[in-house]
Amino acid sequence: MKFKLKLLKEINLKFLAKITKLRKKYAEVKVKNIEVKAKNAKLKYALEEHKARFMNLKQRNKEKTNLIAKLDNNIKKIKQEKIAINLSVQDDISILKSSINSVTF
Repeated sequence: MKFKLKLLKEINLKFLAKITKLRKKYAEVKVKNIEVKAKNAKLKYALEEHKARFMNLKQRNKEKTNLIAKLDNNIKKIKQEKIAINLSVQDDISILKSSINSVTF
Protein backbone atom coordinates (compact mmCIF):
# COMPACT_ATOMS: atom_id res chain seq x y z
CA MET A 1 0.00 0.00 0.00
CA LYS A 2 2.79 2.39 0.90
CA PHE A 3 4.49 1.52 -2.36
CA LYS A 4 1.37 2.36 -4.37
CA LEU A 5 0.95 5.61 -2.48
CA LYS A 6 4.56 6.56 -3.10
CA LEU A 7 4.20 5.64 -6.77
CA LEU A 8 1.03 7.72 -7.07
CA LYS A 9 2.77 10.68 -5.42
CA GLU A 10 5.63 10.40 -7.93
CA ILE A 11 3.19 10.25 -10.83
CA ASN A 12 1.30 13.22 -9.37
CA LEU A 13 4.56 15.21 -9.09
CA LYS A 14 5.39 14.41 -12.71
CA PHE A 15 1.95 15.59 -13.79
CA LEU A 16 2.28 18.75 -11.71
CA ALA A 17 5.67 19.44 -13.33
CA LYS A 18 4.12 18.83 -16.75
CA ILE A 19 1.20 21.14 -15.93
CA THR A 20 3.64 23.84 -14.82
CA LYS A 21 5.56 23.52 -18.10
CA LEU A 22 2.32 23.66 -20.09
CA ARG A 23 1.15 26.73 -18.17
CA LYS A 24 4.48 28.42 -18.87
CA LYS A 25 4.25 27.48 -22.55
CA TYR A 26 0.63 28.76 -22.64
CA ALA A 27 1.73 32.08 -21.14
CA GLU A 28 4.51 32.39 -23.73
CA VAL A 29 2.11 31.61 -26.56
CA LYS A 30 -0.38 34.12 -25.16
CA VAL A 31 2.32 36.85 -25.10
CA LYS A 32 3.38 35.91 -28.62
CA ASN A 33 -0.25 36.05 -29.76
CA ILE A 34 -0.60 39.57 -28.31
CA GLU A 35 2.58 40.63 -30.12
CA VAL A 36 1.34 39.15 -33.41
CA LYS A 37 -2.03 40.87 -33.01
CA ALA A 38 -0.30 44.20 -32.37
CA LYS A 39 1.91 43.73 -35.43
CA ASN A 40 -1.13 42.72 -37.47
CA ALA A 41 -2.95 45.89 -36.39
CA LYS A 42 0.06 48.00 -37.42
CA LEU A 43 0.21 46.24 -40.79
CA LYS A 44 -3.52 46.74 -41.36
CA TYR A 45 -3.13 50.45 -40.58
CA ALA A 46 -0.14 50.71 -42.93
CA LEU A 47 -2.10 48.88 -45.62
CA GLU A 48 -5.01 51.32 -45.27
CA GLU A 49 -2.58 54.25 -45.48
CA HIS A 50 -1.01 52.78 -48.62
CA LYS A 51 -4.42 52.14 -50.17
CA ALA A 52 -5.42 55.76 -49.55
CA ARG A 53 -2.11 57.00 -50.91
CA PHE A 54 -2.45 54.75 -53.96
CA MET A 55 -5.97 56.05 -54.64
CA ASN A 56 -4.67 59.62 -54.33
CA LEU A 57 -1.84 58.88 -56.76
CA LYS A 58 -4.25 57.16 -59.11
CA GLN A 59 -6.53 60.22 -59.08
CA ARG A 60 -3.58 62.56 -59.65
CA ASN A 61 -2.40 60.36 -62.51
CA LYS A 62 -5.86 60.53 -64.08
CA GLU A 63 -5.85 64.32 -63.75
CA LYS A 64 -2.39 64.51 -65.33
CA THR A 65 -3.49 62.24 -68.17
CA ASN A 66 -6.48 64.50 -68.83
CA LEU A 67 -4.26 67.57 -68.73
CA ILE A 68 -1.80 65.99 -71.16
CA ALA A 69 -4.68 65.17 -73.53
CA LYS A 70 -5.86 68.80 -73.36
CA LEU A 71 -2.33 70.06 -74.01
CA ASP A 72 -1.94 67.69 -76.97
CA ASN A 73 -5.24 68.99 -78.34
CA ASN A 74 -4.06 72.59 -77.89
CA ILE A 75 -0.79 71.78 -79.68
CA LYS A 76 -2.74 70.32 -82.62
CA LYS A 77 -4.90 73.46 -82.80
CA ILE A 78 -1.84 75.71 -82.67
CA LYS A 79 -0.16 73.73 -85.47
CA GLN A 80 -3.30 73.95 -87.57
CA GLU A 81 -3.51 77.70 -86.95
CA LYS A 82 0.17 78.05 -87.85
CA ILE A 83 -0.41 76.20 -91.12
CA ALA A 84 -3.44 78.39 -91.87
CA ILE A 85 -1.44 81.54 -91.11
CA ASN A 86 1.46 80.36 -93.28
CA LEU A 87 -0.92 79.66 -96.17
CA SER A 88 -2.53 83.06 -95.74
CA VAL A 89 0.84 84.78 -95.68
CA GLN A 90 1.93 82.86 -98.76
CA ASP A 91 -1.27 83.92 -100.56
CA ASP A 92 -0.66 87.53 -99.54
CA ILE A 93 2.93 87.32 -100.78
CA SER A 94 1.77 85.84 -104.06
CA ILE A 95 -0.78 88.63 -104.50
CA LEU A 96 1.85 91.26 -103.75
CA LYS A 97 4.31 89.71 -106.19
CA SER A 98 1.71 89.55 -108.93
CA SER A 99 0.71 93.16 -108.20
CA ILE A 100 4.30 94.28 -108.33
CA ASN A 101 4.89 92.38 -111.58
CA SER A 102 1.76 93.85 -113.16
CA VAL A 103 2.68 97.41 -112.28
CA THR A 104 4.65 99.05 -115.05
CA PHE A 105 6.58 102.26 -114.69
